[in-house]
Amino acid sequence: MEILKKRILVIQTAFLGDCLLTVPFLLRLRIQNPEAEISLVTSAKTGQVFSSLKCIDALYILDKRGKHKSLLRTIEFAEEISRIPFDRLYSLHRSFRTTLFSFFVKAEEKLGFENASLSFLYNLRVPYKTHVHEIDRNLAFLGEEGFELDQTPEEFFSFTGEQETKVRDQIASIGAEDGKLIAIAPGSVWETKRYPAEYFREIASVLVNRGCKIAIIGGVEESELAERILSGAQSQNIFNLCGVFNILESILFLKKARMLLCNDSAPVHLGFLAGTPVLEIYCSTVPDFGFYPYGKNSGYISAALTCKPCGIHGHRACPVGTFDCAVRVTPQMVLDRIDKEFL
Repeated sequence: MEILKKRILVIQTAFLGDCLLTVPFLLRLRIQNPEAEISLVTSAKTGQVFSSLKCIDALYILDKRGKHKSLLRTIEFAEEISRIPFDRLYSLHRSFRTTLFSFFVKAEEKLGFENASLSFLYNLRVPYKTHVHEIDRNLAFLGEEGFELDQTPEEFFSFTGEQETKVRDQIASIGAEDGKLIAIAPGSVWETKRYPAEYFREIASVLVNRGCKIAIIGGVEESELAERILSGAQSQNIFNLCGVFNILESILFLKKARMLLCNDSAPVHLGFLAGTPVLEIYCSTVPDFGFYPYGKNSGYISAALTCKPCGIHGHRACPVGTFDCAVRVTPQMVLDRIDKEFL
């Protein structure tokens, strides 16, 4: 008689950073359920990451801005993927649409956060702890706390030979094969989460004078910001690599970096998955939200101000017109931390 595998569905369709922090949960879920069929629902933007994650068996894309934009299409998609019912559903996203989607998925058990929109529709609810890291919040679904990434990215992601060659060739082309590569990710969707370009320029210039090679990374939309950092830097060893790598290639590239310097944005968590030390600069947000660098060799800088945080995500401009949360974190403060803990 054939023994049917347990079918588990995980849903996470939030921002890129939130989705990246789902990886530890999925790795632990696989350890707890080695024989289960684990499926994941995520957004179109993060599909490329999870399609290469070895611990999941099936991937479904909820195209919230495209073909599943209407609630009717969302409901139809939920019913479509669960024609064979799931044994258990984990919803790591707290939005109205995700809860509605979960409700129409056929599953014996449905777990969600107790503060999720329409949380009463889940038959098991997990406390959402506000002052712990997002990784630990997610692990609470599994009755666990604390995570140590003891694997290299190649052990849990499937990289292609083409991706590995591309990254290796790019590192060689900028002459950064000597272990002195430092990556800077200056971008963020929100302006008030971006450390000033001129401050990044000053830091990069000092580090270059100490023999480091600086790679500015991010999406193609950050290329103009990278050029502002390069402008006036007067160095041949600062490189604009924005738009060069996709998300998976960025993880491979960061693995070769000595450290990553960035804002409160998704690259923080790319650095974590790469096993690279991260120094995060908080501007308008705060570590208490639970998205600080997760790892023993990483850290953050955050100015203590009564006006921050001024929002969960950030703003287009400083609400009080000073941007003190950024300008009070001086380049020298950042360099002192780098000298003390990273170089």
